[in-house]
Amino acid sequence: MWQLGTQMATEAGKCALIIDGQRFQGITFAFEWSGGAQALGFLSGPIEILRKARTARRFDVQLDDGAMLAAIMLQVNESGLALVAIDPEAIRTKHDS
Repeated sequence: MWQLGTQMATEAGKCALIIDGQRFQGITFAFEWSGGAQALGFLSGPIEILRKARTARRFDVQLDDGAMLAAIMLQVNESGLALVAIDPEAIRTKHDS
């Protein structure tokens, strides 16, 4: 799980996207937070799912440990790679929701 503070944190692995309340699996992620106001990272997965997240009213990234990250889709490439921003202040553990 993310260690917020002044040092850089990096995390990568498998995740699920929660798009308008519906869960989609088969996504991989790599995020980096460098002590700023937001984390940036990449999602990789089926282009149909990434497009759906881009047009959704809301989507979250759920990590394997249950943490939910509120995300903003910045760019989606047709190859199935997406650039996203994460608000580190909006990270919720599975016990917070």
